[in-house]
Amino acid sequence: MNRTKQFSVIIVFFLLIISSCSRNFNNRVENLVFLEEAEASSGEISAQRLAEIKASVRGFEDELDRKIEAGKETGNFYRQLGTEFMHQEMFGLALDSFQEALQIYPSSFTLYYHAGVCAARMSLAQVNQAEREDYLLQAEIYYRRAIQLNGRYSEVKYALAVLYFYEMERAWDAEPLLLELLENNPKDIDSLFLMGAVQASIGNRGEAVSYYEAIAEVSNDQDVIDQAMKNRNAIMGGME
Repeated sequence: MNRTKQFSVIIVFFLLIISSCSRNFNNRVENLVFLEEAEASSGEISAQRLAEIKASVRGFEDELDRKIEAGKETGNFYRQLGTEFMHQEMFGLALDSFQEALQIYPSSFTLYYHAGVCAARMSLAQVNQAEREDYLLQAEIYYRRAIQLNGRYSEVKYALAVLYFYEMERAWDAEPLLLELLENNPKDIDSLFLMGAVQASIGNRGEAVSYYEAIAEVSNDQDVIDQAMKNRNAIMGGME
């Protein structure tokens, strides 16, 4: 088979693969295959035929480009819709929208984070314990996936630590996340408060006291300092 003939066969095979995209694609490929079979016996392909194949390939490329752009627009629509639902505190609808967006953008760590937030909030609205646990598990999975995609995303690590400590009663899982956050930012007030609560809950009262004292050292907000000292004194009272 000469090189021109090989090129023709490869092009037609390519068209056959992507023809399932639409009925129009099927019709166009069938026409190409019919013409190819009619010329196959000659062992050669005319310049006109080669031009027709190249023109058809360009047509497919244009169609695929349109589909890609339509996909992007759809993904952005669901992303923006989910964000607006979140602003309105419609967390169930927001979660549905973010899940749709993830079908188009499965590597977006921000979408996983937002979906996790919505799932966590939805867990609070459940009366049935099994349904509540299902939403909590969803939130954990979404947060974990966001961290896998972007390990520097501090917001999601803090959100997951909150989920573990306050909602899932898994303080031991919250601790390493908070250690990472405080290693990167020792003056993170929110993480210091949460770490103090975590240490107190697992019986490390001395550690808890040190975290609350650290807040008083790094904060310039008197209300924050007062709350930290109140927590510290409550723990110290229990240690006496």
